[in-house]
Amino acid sequence: TQSHLSKRNRKLAKEEKKEARKKAIIDAQVTQKQHQKWAKEIREHLFAILFGFLKSPEKNVSLLSSCMSAISKFCEFLGIEYFSDLTNCIKKICKEYCDDVLLSLYCTCAVFTMSNRLEAASSLDLKFFYDQFYAALQDSKALLPHLTLAQKTFAHLFKSRKILPKERVASFAHRLAQAASNCEKVEGSLFYSECLLDLFTHYPSIKPLLQDEQVNNGAYLESCNDPDICRPFCRKLDLTLFKKRPECSVIFRKLSGLLN
Repeated sequence: TQSHLSKRNRKLAKEEKKEARKKAIIDAQVTQKQHQKWAKEIREHLFAILFGFLKSPEKNVSLLSSCMSAISKFCEFLGIEYFSDLTNCIKKICKEYCDDVLLSLYCTCAVFTMSNRLEAASSLDLKFFYDQFYAALQDSKALLPHLTLAQKTFAHLFKSRKILPKERVASFAHRLAQAASNCEKVEGSLFYSECLLDLFTHYPSIKPLLQDEQVNNGAYLESCNDPDICRPFCRKLDLTLFKKRPECSVIFRKLSGLLN
């Protein structure tokens, strides 16, 4: 207690406490700045290592997926000046290891995460990654071991960007419907059918796929892996595919309801 202190000593004690508080605040600010500096240096070293690995992945291909996973987690700290170079590097890797579905998903998530967080990158053409996912859907079993990541990838491709060519979206609708019908696993069939419903919800321009009238003349190019040139509006979306899948009955009713 300060009751026994003189008025002068009480004033000195009060000033000492005030100075101590000021010093504590300054020390905390210095510590915070030091931590920020250290974190920045660590990120720079981390990206230097990851970028170096991506430049020559053949040295240890098994680490590619882990590398892309790390980049997708920390890419918010990247500047726009690195985005173009990194995107081109990732495209090259996807082409070289086109059969690695998991790697393709990680690559797509990394690129779109960066694109969404870097305003200057939002206008860049990322069609290559749509083509990658579209090709993966051709085999309904390919995505089954990675459904959580596939769901994240789908959200990046179609929910983060509102303006897409309707032909591209319609082509994905056809392929998702086919995948939902062909998939042997219930969880896979549900994933594909829910993605299909999301497309119709977010992109009303593809509703003509559900109508009896043929929108365009010609033939739908089912086996083509470029969704922009498949002529999807030349074929009506076959909802009867879902009748043989009880787990998709709710999705079937919702899609049918879009016709009303």
